[in-house]
Amino acid sequence: MDLTYSWNKLKARLTGAPIPSRAEIAERLALQMREKCSATTFIGITGSGAKSSTSAFLHHLLSSQGTCALSLFENTRESIVRRMRYLTPQDRYAIFEISGHAPGAIDDSCRFVRPDLAILTLVSQDHYSNHRSLDATAAEKSRLAHAAFANGGTVFINLDDPLLAPIAALAPGQSVTYGEHPDATYRALNVRNSEQGRLLFDCLHDGKSTAFDIGFLGRHFIVSALAAIACAHHQGQPMDVLASRAARYQQLEGRCSLHTLPDQRLYACDTVKAPFATLELAFALTRLFPAASRRTIVLGKLSDYPGAQSPRVNQAYRLARQYADRVIFFGELESRIKASDEDLAQGRVLRATTLEALDTLLQETAMPGEVIVLKGSGKVDKLQQIVPRSVQANETQEPLHGLYRAPDTFSR
Repeated sequence: MDLTYSWNKLKARLTGAPIPSRAEIAERLALQMREKCSATTFIGITGSGAKSSTSAFLHHLLSSQGTCALSLFENTRESIVRRMRYLTPQDRYAIFEISGHAPGAIDDSCRFVRPDLAILTLVSQDHYSNHRSLDATAAEKSRLAHAAFANGGTVFINLDDPLLAPIAALAPGQSVTYGEHPDATYRALNVRNSEQGRLLFDCLHDGKSTAFDIGFLGRHFIVSALAAIACAHHQGQPMDVLASRAARYQQLEGRCSLHTLPDQRLYACDTVKAPFATLELAFALTRLFPAASRRTIVLGKLSDYPGAQSPRVNQAYRLARQYADRVIFFGELESRIKASDEDLAQGRVLRATTLEALDTLLQETAMPGEVIVLKGSGKVDKLQQIVPRSVQANETQEPLHGLYRAPDTFSR
Protein backbone atom coordinates (compact mmCIF):
# COMPACT_ATOMS: atom_id res chain seq x y z
CA MET A 1 0.00 0.00 0.00
CA ASP A 2 2.92 2.39 0.67
CA LEU A 3 4.03 1.94 -2.95
CA THR A 4 0.52 2.82 -4.07
CA TYR A 5 0.54 5.98 -2.00
CA SER A 6 3.98 6.92 -3.31
CA TRP A 7 2.94 6.36 -6.92
CA ASN A 8 -0.20 8.50 -6.53
CA LYS A 9 1.78 11.31 -4.95
CA LEU A 10 4.47 11.11 -7.65
CA LYS A 11 1.83 11.19 -10.37
CA ALA A 12 0.29 14.28 -8.78
CA ARG A 13 3.66 16.04 -8.73
CA LEU A 14 4.36 15.15 -12.37
CA THR A 15 0.98 16.43 -13.52
CA GLY A 16 0.98 19.49 -11.29
CA ALA A 17 -2.14 18.34 -9.46
CA PRO A 18 -2.61 18.85 -5.70
CA ILE A 19 -0.82 16.14 -3.74
CA PRO A 20 -3.48 13.89 -2.15
CA SER A 21 -3.36 12.75 1.46
CA ARG A 22 -3.19 9.08 2.41
CA ALA A 23 -6.87 9.19 3.35
CA GLU A 24 -7.83 10.65 -0.03
CA ILE A 25 -5.82 7.99 -1.86
CA ALA A 26 -7.41 5.22 0.24
CA GLU A 27 -10.89 6.53 -0.54
CA ARG A 28 -10.09 6.76 -4.25
CA LEU A 29 -8.85 3.16 -4.28
CA ALA A 30 -11.90 1.96 -2.36
CA LEU A 31 -14.26 3.55 -4.87
CA GLN A 32 -12.29 2.04 -7.74
CA MET A 33 -12.52 -1.40 -6.18
CA ARG A 34 -16.26 -0.98 -5.63
CA GLU A 35 -16.62 -0.30 -9.37
CA LYS A 36 -14.54 -3.37 -10.26
CA CYS A 37 -16.70 -5.58 -8.01
CA SER A 38 -19.92 -4.88 -9.89
CA ALA A 39 -20.85 -8.59 -9.81
CA THR A 40 -20.30 -8.86 -6.05
CA THR A 41 -23.31 -8.64 -3.73
CA PHE A 42 -22.51 -6.11 -1.00
CA ILE A 43 -24.24 -6.64 2.35
CA GLY A 44 -24.29 -3.99 5.07
CA ILE A 45 -25.23 -4.82 8.66
CA THR A 46 -25.94 -2.29 11.39
CA GLY A 47 -27.63 -1.99 14.79
CA SER A 48 -26.90 -1.06 18.38
CA GLY A 49 -25.98 -4.67 18.99
CA ALA A 50 -25.79 -8.08 17.27
CA LYS A 51 -23.83 -6.71 14.27
CA SER A 52 -20.73 -8.87 14.62
CA SER A 53 -22.56 -12.08 15.46
CA THR A 54 -24.98 -11.56 12.57
CA SER A 55 -22.09 -10.81 10.19
CA ALA A 56 -20.02 -13.83 11.23
CA PHE A 57 -22.98 -16.21 11.14
CA LEU A 58 -24.10 -14.92 7.73
CA HIS A 59 -20.53 -15.35 6.46
CA HIS A 60 -20.63 -18.94 7.72
CA LEU A 61 -23.90 -19.59 5.85
CA LEU A 62 -22.99 -17.86 2.58
CA SER A 63 -19.45 -19.22 2.31
CA SER A 64 -20.83 -22.48 0.95
CA GLN A 65 -22.06 -20.62 -2.14
CA GLY A 66 -18.74 -19.09 -3.16
CA THR A 67 -16.01 -16.74 -2.05
CA CYS A 68 -17.40 -14.52 0.73
CA ALA A 69 -15.47 -11.55 2.11
CA LEU A 70 -16.11 -10.44 5.68
CA SER A 71 -15.20 -7.28 7.61
CA LEU A 72 -15.81 -7.29 11.37
CA PHE A 73 -15.39 -5.23 14.55
CA GLU A 74 -13.53 -2.18 13.22
CA ASN A 75 -16.58 -0.86 11.43
CA THR A 76 -16.17 2.89 10.87
CA ARG A 77 -15.68 4.51 7.46
CA GLU A 78 -11.90 4.61 7.79
CA SER A 79 -11.66 0.88 8.49
CA ILE A 80 -14.14 0.02 5.75
CA VAL A 81 -12.25 2.11 3.21
CA ARG A 82 -8.97 0.44 4.17
CA ARG A 83 -10.39 -3.05 3.88
CA MET A 84 -12.15 -2.60 0.57
CA ARG A 85 -8.79 -2.76 -1.19
CA TYR A 86 -8.61 -6.47 -0.28
CA LEU A 87 -11.72 -7.29 -2.29
CA THR A 88 -11.49 -9.00 -5.66
CA PRO A 89 -14.04 -9.11 -8.49
CA GLN A 90 -14.25 -12.88 -7.86
CA ASP A 91 -15.85 -12.35 -4.43
CA ARG A 92 -19.46 -13.42 -4.66
CA TYR A 93 -20.41 -11.65 -1.43
CA ALA A 94 -18.84 -8.88 0.64
CA ILE A 95 -20.25 -8.47 4.16
CA PHE A 96 -19.53 -5.25 6.01
CA GLU A 97 -20.44 -4.55 9.61
CA ILE A 98 -21.24 -0.81 9.61
CA SER A 99 -21.17 1.44 12.67
CA GLY A 100 -23.86 4.02 13.34
CA HIS A 101 -22.03 5.44 16.33
CA ALA A 102 -22.69 9.09 15.43
CA PRO A 103 -25.02 11.09 13.16
CA GLY A 104 -23.92 10.76 9.54
CA ALA A 105 -21.62 7.78 10.15
CA ILE A 106 -23.67 5.33 8.10
CA ASP A 107 -24.05 7.69 5.13
CA ASP A 108 -20.26 8.15 5.16
CA SER A 109 -19.70 4.39 4.98
CA CYS A 110 -22.42 3.74 2.43
CA ARG A 111 -20.71 6.10 0.01
CA PHE A 112 -18.17 3.30 -0.44
CA VAL A 113 -20.08 0.10 0.38
CA ARG A 114 -23.24 0.99 -1.60
CA PRO A 115 -25.15 -1.99 -0.16
CA ASP A 116 -27.24 -4.29 -2.32
CA LEU A 117 -28.65 -5.89 0.82
CA ALA A 118 -28.99 -4.42 4.32
CA ILE A 119 -29.71 -5.96 7.71
CA LEU A 120 -31.00 -3.92 10.67
CA THR A 121 -30.67 -5.75 13.98
CA LEU A 122 -31.86 -3.69 16.97
CA VAL A 123 -31.80 -0.32 18.71
CA SER A 124 -30.60 0.16 22.28
CA GLN A 125 -28.82 2.67 24.51
CA ASP A 126 -25.41 1.87 23.07
CA HIS A 127 -23.80 5.11 21.80
CA TYR A 128 -26.37 7.05 23.80
CA SER A 129 -23.73 9.68 24.51
CA ASN A 130 -23.63 10.54 20.79
CA HIS A 131 -27.30 10.22 19.86
CA ARG A 132 -28.96 11.20 23.17
CA SER A 133 -32.22 9.38 22.34
CA LEU A 134 -33.38 6.04 21.02
CA ASP A 135 -35.34 7.76 18.25
CA ALA A 136 -32.17 9.48 17.04
CA THR A 137 -30.30 6.19 17.19
CA ALA A 138 -33.02 4.49 15.13
CA ALA A 139 -32.95 7.31 12.60
CA GLU A 140 -29.22 6.80 12.10
CA LYS A 141 -29.60 3.02 11.70
CA SER A 142 -32.37 3.59 9.14
CA ARG A 143 -29.85 5.32 6.86
CA LEU A 144 -28.52 1.90 5.86
CA ALA A 145 -32.02 0.87 4.78
CA HIS A 146 -32.43 4.04 2.73
CA ALA A 147 -29.09 3.37 1.02
CA ALA A 148 -30.15 -0.16 0.04
CA PHE A 149 -33.62 1.00 -1.06
CA ALA A 150 -31.99 3.64 -3.28
CA ASN A 151 -29.85 0.92 -4.90
CA GLY A 152 -32.93 -1.19 -5.60
CA GLY A 153 -31.85 -3.67 -2.92
CA THR A 154 -33.55 -5.60 -0.15
CA VAL A 155 -33.59 -4.74 3.55
CA PHE A 156 -34.03 -7.28 6.35
CA ILE A 157 -35.73 -5.70 9.36
CA ASN A 158 -36.22 -6.93 12.92
CA LEU A 159 -39.98 -6.74 13.33
CA ASP A 160 -39.71 -7.24 17.09
CA ASP A 161 -38.03 -3.85 17.49
CA PRO A 162 -40.74 -1.15 17.53
CA LEU A 163 -38.23 1.51 16.46
CA LEU A 164 -37.16 -0.44 13.37
CA ALA A 165 -40.43 -2.11 12.36
CA PRO A 166 -41.91 1.03 10.66
CA ILE A 167 -39.03 1.05 8.15
CA ALA A 168 -40.57 -1.96 6.42
CA ALA A 169 -43.55 0.17 5.35
CA LEU A 170 -41.29 2.62 3.50
CA ALA A 171 -40.64 0.14 0.69
CA PRO A 172 -42.83 -2.97 1.16
CA GLY A 173 -41.59 -4.63 -2.02
CA GLN A 174 -37.99 -4.31 -0.88
CA SER A 175 -38.48 -5.24 2.79
CA VAL A 176 -38.20 -8.66 4.42
CA THR A 177 -39.00 -8.98 8.14
CA TYR A 178 -37.82 -11.41 10.75
CA GLY A 179 -38.49 -11.97 14.45
CA GLU A 180 -40.91 -13.65 16.83
CA HIS A 181 -43.69 -11.29 15.78
CA PRO A 182 -46.67 -13.15 14.21
CA ASP A 183 -46.37 -11.05 11.04
CA ALA A 184 -42.65 -11.65 10.48
CA THR A 185 -41.74 -13.16 7.10
CA TYR A 186 -39.22 -15.38 8.92
CA ARG A 187 -40.69 -16.17 12.33
CA ALA A 188 -39.01 -17.94 15.24
CA LEU A 189 -41.12 -20.35 17.26
CA ASN A 190 -40.37 -22.46 20.33
CA VAL A 191 -37.16 -20.55 21.14
CA ARG A 192 -35.10 -22.22 23.86
CA ASN A 193 -31.62 -23.36 24.85
CA SER A 194 -30.29 -26.90 25.09
CA GLU A 195 -28.63 -28.28 28.22
CA GLN A 196 -25.31 -27.31 26.65
CA GLY A 197 -26.53 -23.72 26.13
CA ARG A 198 -27.04 -23.99 22.34
CA LEU A 199 -29.83 -21.96 20.73
CA LEU A 200 -32.77 -24.05 19.50
CA PHE A 201 -35.84 -22.81 17.61
CA ASP A 202 -38.12 -23.47 14.66
CA CYS A 203 -38.10 -21.03 11.75
CA LEU A 204 -41.49 -20.61 10.09
CA HIS A 205 -41.45 -19.31 6.51
CA ASP A 206 -44.20 -19.62 3.88
CA GLY A 207 -46.06 -22.08 6.09
CA LYS A 208 -43.11 -24.46 6.46
CA SER A 209 -41.22 -24.93 9.72
CA THR A 210 -37.50 -25.83 9.91
CA ALA A 211 -35.70 -26.78 13.13
CA PHE A 212 -32.40 -25.02 13.93
CA ASP A 213 -29.69 -25.92 16.46
CA ILE A 214 -26.92 -23.27 16.58
CA GLY A 215 -23.88 -22.66 18.77
CA PHE A 216 -25.15 -19.33 20.10
CA LEU A 217 -25.08 -19.04 23.89
CA GLY A 218 -28.24 -17.26 25.05
CA ARG A 219 -31.75 -16.72 23.82
CA HIS A 220 -31.08 -13.11 22.76
CA PHE A 221 -29.01 -14.35 19.80
CA ILE A 222 -32.27 -15.18 18.06
CA VAL A 223 -31.91 -11.75 16.37
CA SER A 224 -28.56 -12.65 14.76
CA ALA A 225 -29.68 -16.17 13.90
CA LEU A 226 -32.92 -15.14 12.18
CA ALA A 227 -31.41 -12.16 10.36
CA ALA A 228 -28.66 -14.28 8.80
CA ILE A 229 -31.02 -17.14 7.95
CA ALA A 230 -33.47 -14.76 6.26
CA CYS A 231 -30.72 -13.16 4.19
CA ALA A 232 -29.08 -16.46 3.18
CA HIS A 233 -32.43 -18.02 2.26
CA HIS A 234 -33.30 -14.93 0.24
CA GLN A 235 -30.04 -15.57 -1.67
CA GLY A 236 -31.22 -19.00 -2.71
CA GLN A 237 -30.07 -21.43 -0.02
CA PRO A 238 -32.72 -24.04 0.94
CA MET A 239 -33.81 -24.00 4.57
CA ASP A 240 -32.76 -27.59 5.22
CA VAL A 241 -29.26 -26.83 3.90
CA LEU A 242 -29.09 -23.76 6.12
CA ALA A 243 -30.12 -25.81 9.16
CA SER A 244 -27.40 -28.37 8.47
CA ARG A 245 -24.71 -25.72 8.01
CA ALA A 246 -25.91 -23.70 11.03
CA ALA A 247 -25.41 -26.71 13.30
CA ARG A 248 -21.63 -26.46 12.68
CA TYR A 249 -21.36 -22.83 13.74
CA GLN A 250 -19.80 -21.70 17.02
CA GLN A 251 -20.02 -18.19 18.42
CA LEU A 252 -17.24 -15.62 18.10
CA GLU A 253 -14.91 -15.53 21.09
CA GLY A 254 -15.87 -12.83 23.56
CA ARG A 255 -19.45 -12.59 22.27
CA CYS A 256 -21.02 -14.90 24.84
CA SER A 257 -18.60 -17.66 23.85
CA LEU A 258 -18.42 -20.78 25.98
CA HIS A 259 -15.15 -22.31 27.19
CA THR A 260 -15.04 -25.59 29.13
CA LEU A 261 -12.19 -26.47 31.50
CA PRO A 262 -11.10 -30.05 32.32
CA ASP A 263 -12.72 -29.81 35.78
CA GLN A 264 -16.01 -28.93 34.01
CA ARG A 265 -15.88 -25.29 35.02
CA LEU A 266 -17.48 -23.16 32.31
CA TYR A 267 -16.41 -19.67 31.31
CA ALA A 268 -19.06 -17.67 29.45
CA CYS A 269 -17.22 -14.68 27.96
CA ASP A 270 -19.13 -11.54 26.99
CA THR A 271 -16.07 -9.35 27.11
CA VAL A 272 -16.19 -7.01 24.11
CA LYS A 273 -18.24 -4.20 25.65
CA ALA A 274 -20.56 -3.66 28.60
CA PRO A 275 -23.26 -1.03 28.11
CA PHE A 276 -25.57 -1.06 31.10
CA ALA A 277 -28.60 -2.04 29.01
CA THR A 278 -26.98 -5.36 28.05
CA LEU A 279 -25.86 -6.47 31.51
CA GLU A 280 -28.89 -8.60 32.30
CA LEU A 281 -28.56 -10.50 29.01
CA ALA A 282 -25.07 -11.56 30.09
CA PHE A 283 -26.05 -12.23 33.70
CA ALA A 284 -28.93 -14.46 32.54
CA LEU A 285 -26.42 -16.84 30.95
CA THR A 286 -25.93 -18.30 34.43
CA ARG A 287 -29.45 -19.75 34.26
CA LEU A 288 -28.73 -21.78 31.16
CA PHE A 289 -26.92 -24.30 33.36
CA PRO A 290 -29.25 -25.39 36.18
CA ALA A 291 -26.83 -28.09 37.34
CA ALA A 292 -23.99 -25.62 37.99
CA SER A 293 -22.32 -26.09 41.36
CA ARG A 294 -21.95 -22.31 41.74
CA ARG A 295 -22.63 -19.22 39.64
CA THR A 296 -20.05 -16.43 39.55
CA ILE A 297 -20.28 -13.12 37.69
CA VAL A 298 -17.15 -11.04 37.05
CA LEU A 299 -17.98 -7.46 36.08
CA GLY A 300 -15.49 -5.04 34.57
CA LYS A 301 -15.91 -1.49 33.27
CA LEU A 302 -19.31 -0.31 32.11
CA SER A 303 -19.18 1.26 28.65
CA ASP A 304 -20.83 4.23 26.95
CA TYR A 305 -22.57 5.65 30.00
CA PRO A 306 -22.24 9.46 30.25
CA GLY A 307 -23.42 9.92 33.84
CA ALA A 308 -21.90 9.13 37.22
CA GLN A 309 -20.68 5.53 37.40
CA SER A 310 -21.36 4.82 41.08
CA PRO A 311 -25.19 4.58 40.88
CA ARG A 312 -24.94 2.32 37.82
CA VAL A 313 -22.34 0.12 39.47
CA ASN A 314 -24.55 -0.44 42.49
CA GLN A 315 -27.56 -1.14 40.28
CA ALA A 316 -25.38 -3.68 38.47
CA TYR A 317 -24.42 -5.24 41.82
CA ARG A 318 -28.06 -5.69 42.85
CA LEU A 319 -28.97 -7.08 39.43
CA ALA A 320 -26.03 -9.49 39.36
CA ARG A 321 -26.90 -10.88 42.79
CA GLN A 322 -30.27 -11.96 41.41
CA TYR A 323 -28.45 -14.30 39.04
CA ALA A 324 -25.21 -15.26 40.80
CA ASP A 325 -24.07 -16.81 44.06
CA ARG A 326 -21.17 -14.36 44.10
CA VAL A 327 -20.11 -11.26 42.19
CA ILE A 328 -16.53 -10.17 41.62
CA PHE A 329 -16.00 -6.50 40.71
CA PHE A 330 -12.88 -5.79 38.74
CA GLY A 331 -10.76 -2.66 38.31
CA GLU A 332 -11.89 0.82 39.20
CA LEU A 333 -15.41 -0.37 40.02
CA GLU A 334 -14.26 -2.00 43.22
CA SER A 335 -14.10 1.25 45.22
CA ARG A 336 -17.67 2.27 44.34
CA ILE A 337 -19.60 -0.77 45.53
CA LYS A 338 -21.96 -0.45 48.47
CA ALA A 339 -22.49 -4.12 49.15
CA SER A 340 -24.56 -5.41 52.04
CA ASP A 341 -22.74 -6.48 55.19
CA GLU A 342 -24.14 -9.99 54.81
CA ASP A 343 -22.85 -10.35 51.24
CA LEU A 344 -19.43 -9.13 52.29
CA ALA A 345 -19.31 -11.46 55.29
CA GLN A 346 -20.42 -14.48 53.25
CA GLY A 347 -17.97 -13.80 50.41
CA ARG A 348 -20.76 -13.10 47.93
CA VAL A 349 -19.14 -9.85 46.81
CA LEU A 350 -15.43 -9.81 46.08
CA ARG A 351 -13.01 -7.35 44.54
CA ALA A 352 -9.91 -7.51 42.37
CA THR A 353 -7.94 -4.58 41.01
CA THR A 354 -5.57 -6.38 38.62
CA LEU A 355 -5.85 -9.29 36.21
CA GLU A 356 -3.23 -11.17 38.23
CA ALA A 357 -5.25 -10.76 41.42
CA LEU A 358 -8.45 -11.79 39.64
CA ASP A 359 -6.81 -14.87 38.16
CA THR A 360 -5.44 -15.88 41.57
CA LEU A 361 -8.83 -15.38 43.20
CA LEU A 362 -10.62 -17.52 40.60
CA GLN A 363 -8.02 -20.29 40.78
CA GLU A 364 -7.82 -20.42 44.58
CA THR A 365 -11.60 -20.51 45.00
CA ALA A 366 -12.32 -22.74 41.97
CA MET A 367 -15.20 -25.18 42.29
CA PRO A 368 -15.70 -28.03 39.77
CA GLY A 369 -18.86 -27.50 37.74
CA GLU A 370 -18.89 -23.75 38.40
CA VAL A 371 -20.22 -21.33 35.75
CA ILE A 372 -18.25 -18.07 35.50
CA VAL A 373 -19.67 -15.22 33.42
CA LEU A 374 -17.18 -12.54 32.39
CA LYS A 375 -18.74 -9.20 31.40
CA GLY A 376 -16.57 -6.21 30.59
CA SER A 377 -15.14 -3.80 28.03
CA GLY A 378 -12.40 -5.71 26.25
CA LYS A 379 -10.21 -2.80 25.21
CA VAL A 380 -10.09 -1.47 28.79
CA ASP A 381 -10.11 -4.33 31.28
CA LYS A 382 -9.15 -7.29 29.04
CA LEU A 383 -11.13 -9.80 31.09
CA GLN A 384 -10.89 -12.29 28.22
CA GLN A 385 -7.29 -12.93 29.28
CA ILE A 386 -8.55 -14.66 32.42
CA VAL A 387 -9.77 -17.65 30.41
CA PRO A 388 -7.00 -20.28 30.46
CA ARG A 389 -5.16 -20.22 27.13
CA SER A 390 -5.62 -23.94 26.63
CA VAL A 391 -9.38 -23.53 26.26
CA GLN A 392 -9.65 -20.13 24.57
CA ALA A 393 -9.67 -21.48 21.04
CA ASN A 394 -12.87 -23.37 20.23
CA GLU A 395 -11.56 -26.39 18.37
CA THR A 396 -15.02 -27.34 17.09
CA GLN A 397 -15.50 -24.12 15.16
CA GLU A 398 -15.32 -24.41 11.40
CA PRO A 399 -12.36 -22.33 10.12
CA LEU A 400 -13.27 -18.88 8.80
CA HIS A 401 -10.74 -19.07 5.95
CA GLY A 402 -8.08 -16.76 7.37
CA LEU A 403 -10.22 -14.42 9.47
CA TYR A 404 -8.02 -11.88 11.24
CA ARG A 405 -9.76 -10.18 14.12
CA ALA A 406 -7.34 -7.34 14.85
CA PRO A 407 -6.33 -4.94 13.63
CA ASP A 408 -7.63 -5.85 10.17
CA THR A 409 -10.54 -8.27 10.40
CA PHE A 410 -11.06 -9.21 6.79
CA SER A 411 -11.69 -12.70 5.47
CA ARG A 412 -12.22 -14.36 2.16
